[in-house]
Amino acid sequence: MYDIYVDEDIEIRAEVDKYAQVLLHMNVNGWSKSIRDKAKRLSKDTLEALHLEGFLTAYTITPNPKFVKLICGGTTMDSIVFDGNNYEVIVWELD
Repeated sequence: MYDIYVDEDIEIRAEVDKYAQVLLHMNVNGWSKSIRDKAKRLSKDTLEALHLEGFLTAYTITPNPKFVKLICGGTTMDSIVFDGNNYEVIVWELD
């Protein structure tokens, strides 16, 4: 896993799976309009940078799909249950 962006408000990390897809991790600490706007900008920049690096797909697994879609869009690909919790797999096609 490697850091894409980390500050006191937002952490974005990525790991490349064996299929050359990127699994994105994002944590947002606190909430305000400025943090929301920064998260949207950083998400857009991250997806564009991954595309420029040659990746075709990025995804995340989240218990909070409404938040993910608000911040960076994406399409729900699947739903899973893990340890009794519901998660959605959200994907971005980068091509």
